[in-house]
Amino acid sequence: MDFQISIEKPGIRRVSVEDKLLQIGKPLLNALCLAGYHPLLKAKWGKAGFVRPGIALFWAIFNFVLLLVTEVLYCIYIYSAIIEKQDMGFTENFAYSLMTYSVLTSFVVLKGLTIYKYKQNGKFWEQNVHLLEEFSEAGPQFDVSSEQQNDYFGRMGHEIRRSLIFGTIYIIYCMTVGVIRNKMVEDSFNALPGAYDFLIYTDSIVWNLNFSMYFLFGLFLGFYLKIYIACLRVIAMEVEKLVIIQNAKDKLTLVQNLDLGRTPILKPQYNREQMAEQLEQCLKAYLITEDLVLCFSRHFDTELFLIFVSSFFIIFARTFVILYAFLRCSPAELMFMVGKIVVYIWQIYYIAALCSQLDQEVKGIQFFLHRIELRDLPTYLQTKIQMLGVRLATEPHGISPREFFKLDRRLVTT
Repeated sequence: MDFQISIEKPGIRRVSVEDKLLQIGKPLLNALCLAGYHPLLKAKWGKAGFVRPGIALFWAIFNFVLLLVTEVLYCIYIYSAIIEKQDMGFTENFAYSLMTYSVLTSFVVLKGLTIYKYKQNGKFWEQNVHLLEEFSEAGPQFDVSSEQQNDYFGRMGHEIRRSLIFGTIYIIYCMTVGVIRNKMVEDSFNALPGAYDFLIYTDSIVWNLNFSMYFLFGLFLGFYLKIYIACLRVIAMEVEKLVIIQNAKDKLTLVQNLDLGRTPILKPQYNREQMAEQLEQCLKAYLITEDLVLCFSRHFDTELFLIFVSSFFIIFARTFVILYAFLRCSPAELMFMVGKIVVYIWQIYYIAALCSQLDQEVKGIQFFLHRIELRDLPTYLQTKIQMLGVRLATEPHGISPREFFKLDRRLVTT
């Protein structure tokens, strides 16, 4: 097989990097605004087809205050009455209370953080756009907005739309089961004052509607992680191509020279200058992607820590309550609890799986870096490759919230 290093040609970029990202993530960002998360603040919001920033921020604050008020009133006036009516033992009561207050606290704090950090989220978006523009300028093969990368970045848009369709089904399920459960709670009381009845239904609608869209935040985190994974995958493929070309350098072609008659000339099928230039582009693209991952880890450090720590508490407590509901033969309560625990299990696995995929792409780059033949390269480039290879082997970059644990699949299975 004949391997050639592609010669750089000035490409015509159809859309900017930012427009490309908005084109991919527009449905998700609109859904986040509708859910009251207010993911980012942009000057070109109206141009991109989003809700205006002022309206989005007002809706996020109004939705958060409404959620906070209804849950406080519910805990004060309704929760204790429901606990007494269910006649649970000490262990069941403890598990149910742990689950309830963990869910309420973690969800309200997470939603409050997204509103409190709305300006930082906007700056984080701009920082990502800026670094991805640098990534695209590292070489034509790394251009995010080019048609060459549609297989990597364009596929994300289809995955987001598919996830939103499944999420809509989940929202309908949660709302339906919540109404049935509230009807059972209402029937368990002999007579409820009108204000209590109104509070139960209001809290049910506000809480279930907000909580059923909790999965959107996981998709939002995954949106950034998938971009970084795509960047690393492109880098790994380019380094792999260079390794293949180097391995094929001994396969020389017989070229007949007209001046020398039938004397064969051995002509190498690669260019050392182009090889060095391509490797420098790959190293530059990797360092930019590493900066992207580091910025993500710092920006969402608190959110990731809160999601994983609270999720483990909630999953353990809710599993106990599910077994309790199963033994009591309460189908509506069982369906309600199963529907609520699914989103926590899915979210921590989804984020952990993407972080593991991120690590695998870095290991792939490390694998091919160690197989590059250095003797034909400039000394400064040999040093760069060796230093990066050693750093990836000894200090592999990963996402570690608050430096307590590293996010990957092993964390979930452990």
